[in-house]
Amino acid sequence: MYSSNDTRTLIRRFRLWPIIFVPRTNDLGEFVYAHETFWQDNESLITNINGYIVLQAYYKNDNFAKQFFTLLLQVRVEPTLDDYLLLLSTLENQTIECIWKFIKVITKLAFVQNKQSFVKGIYDKKLTKT
Repeated sequence: MYSSNDTRTLIRRFRLWPIIFVPRTNDLGEFVYAHETFWQDNESLITNINGYIVLQAYYKNDNFAKQFFTLLLQVRVEPTLDDYLLLLSTLENQTIECIWKFIKVITKLAFVQNKQSFVKGIYDKKLTKT
């Protein structure tokens, strides 16, 4: 039988391949990498701007599928503050509504994750570069 370390090693190897199936139609679909997906994106910002795939849209609220993807394949449940911050530089061609929505989400996540100083530091660095 496999040990926990063996299992973790096998899962890490699996994550090097596009193993998550995303059905596109009744007849067609594609396999994608775990790092290209989230289970959910409540704000629909990251997926619309950066092309990440939200698995919940395809697998609905299937708890088994959610646990399989998030626990076993280590798909992230939802975008984090860091994910949003990485996309800040790509917002220049977005609508004002989208930019404000981004600011709202970043502010909310900064408070939830207690990273207000971190976000302020990024903002201060951007101001000194201009």
